[in-house]
Amino acid sequence: MNTKHTTITRLCGANRNQPRLWLEGDTLARHGWTRGTQFNATFHADCFLYEKQTPGKRKVAGTGERPILDTNSKKLGTKCGFQTGDALTVVITDAYIVAFNSDTAVSGPFQSVEELASELFHG
Repeated sequence: MNTKHTTITRLCGANRNQPRLWLEGDTLARHGWTRGTQFNATFHADCFLYEKQTPGKRKVAGTGERPILDTNSKKLGTKCGFQTGDALTVVITDAYIVAFNSDTAVSGPFQSVEELASELFHG
């Protein structure tokens, strides 16, 4: 596992007329988000958070070679403000994954989403 973070951009999709965040593959596995990993998911204003927890309410799906995190929920729109087609910045660490709308301004003393995420994870 890696102690640093990885930042990727994903488009907010849709399924059954609800916003959907789909993450898969090597990027997850490099940070220990493998099939069967337990976690909790929380919806916040302007962001969505996965947090590894044992026991957790959810588990990473997929296969050993291709882990999958799939969240399809009305709350991605109503609580997080994500809409289908939005570009989302996703910061992945060994303990957390946080998704922000890419055009959300980072406020306070932080120069980037990565600095904000680092403060959330280590602050």
